[in-house]
Amino acid sequence: MTRVLITILITVSFCSCFNRTEYYYQEDLIKSLQNECRILKDSITLVLGDMALNEKVYYDSQESIKNEMNILKEKYDSLEHLCDINTYKLNRIEYYVDICAKNSKQKTYLYGWIRRVLQK
Repeated sequence: MTRVLITILITVSFCSCFNRTEYYYQEDLIKSLQNECRILKDSITLVLGDMALNEKVYYDSQESIKNEMNILKEKYDSLEHLCDINTYKLNRIEYYVDICAKNSKQKTYLYGWIRRVLQK
């Protein structure tokens, strides 16, 4: 009877030790999986952060290009306006030169006319 009890006790203790070992193994496995998940989550966060940064750089460079294009358009418009003004002034001077060509007495006024055109 004592042998049977001792055998049962040894068997129960062995089984409980085996189950505890398996339990600790499962707990370690769960912890390692949690660590791997945490590492993956951190990696995904880094990748998404890099993507957001790249998108911001792309957006900023796109905005910069738009701003440069607007500045160039404004400069072009102002140059075009200046060209129109200079063309008008040249046409006025040609008109006064034609007047002097038709009537040589008007040459005395040519300098004043040209000065007035250039002052406008």
